[in-house]
Amino acid sequence: MTLTEKNVWPVQKIATHVNPHIDEICGIWLLRKFGNEHFPGIKEAVVEFFGNGNTTLQMTAEECLEKGIILVGIGGGMFDEHPTITTERKNGKCATTLIAEYLSVDDNPALEQILKFVCQNDLKGSGSISEIASICLKMYKILPAEKVGIWANLALETIFHDQEQFNHEAADEFKKARIFRVGNNGDSLRIAVVESDNEVIAKFARSKSGGNSAIVIQKQSSGNVQIFLNRKFGWVKMDNIAKHIRLAEQKVKGRFITLKEEDLKKEGSVPGAEEWHFFKKGQMILNGSMSHPDVPASKISLQEIIRIVVNCA
Repeated sequence: MTLTEKNVWPVQKIATHVNPHIDEICGIWLLRKFGNEHFPGIKEAVVEFFGNGNTTLQMTAEECLEKGIILVGIGGGMFDEHPTITTERKNGKCATTLIAEYLSVDDNPALEQILKFVCQNDLKGSGSISEIASICLKMYKILPAEKVGIWANLALETIFHDQEQFNHEAADEFKKARIFRVGNNGDSLRIAVVESDNEVIAKFARSKSGGNSAIVIQKQSSGNVQIFLNRKFGWVKMDNIAKHIRLAEQKVKGRFITLKEEDLKKEGSVPGAEEWHFFKKGQMILNGSMSHPDVPASKISLQEIIRIVVNCA
């Protein structure tokens, strides 16, 4: 049986090793999410763990599949990268990437981050992606494998949803962005202005896919505005932008409370322009955020905010 044999195999059970790694957990998640066409019943299939001394796999991978059991990361089957007596190691692969290739989802942009992390973690023990792998290993000390799998599945679903939102929704909305250039052609800064409620569109704008925008101005439907700096352009003085934004806010209100330059540039909020929070470490100037959705919208027009940012950049 090879990866090219894409027959339909009804499945009632999934088998893997005791205390599965993030590789096997993710592989099972992929099978449940995308594999029902090739493996009918996979979504409801129970998971059985082999190798604890009491349960030993007595059949070949082919015999298991014929009996409705699919092996993940064990048994020398098509979703096991480890070498066996009769098979060699599938170099550069892990159970997750083998499954992704079989299901033809290995080129799904929303899975790119997950597949890369899981494979690197399995082959090299690399961390990242919020350390899901190491948390799973620690969870096995206090929780049964079934509960660890449920938690990891929720984490993977969350990352997948975030990447789908990033690669599809944000990409589509970003097509409507207004782009401004500041400075000489060789050293010009790209400023992107987007009117959107998408939570990841500013991140998209600062990514390679979004043209590596140096500064992103995002206005939400509520009227709230956030200004984000791409860390690659750390020489941009965000405190100076914060200063002029705060002055403009007070001017619109018709009263000036904070006027000293050191106060106008300081982190946090200042009297008279309480609507704006300067998060120095994150290099963000926020008129409300996900964690502070009740902040009143700025009274400054978007056009004036753009003018301030362009002039200060």
